[in-house]
Amino acid sequence: MKAPPTWRFVRLLVENGYSGAWSVESHLSLRPHDGGLLGADAAETFVRAGQAMQDLGPAVRSAR
Repeated sequence: MKAPPTWRFVRLLVENGYSGAWSVESHLSLRPHDGGLLGADAAETFVRAGQAMQDLGPAVRSAR
């Protein structure tokens, strides 16, 4: 199975010693320059992003 491009970036970071924090970008649905309004699907988008981030775990573990 071919790894998605994001996995390659995560592996590159870990293989080169990155040990910092990982976070989900809140601006996926938040529009800070438009009065800080949330998109209608903000909660769902945030959950999906968190799930996708969890899926990166195997890439990180295999790079260590």
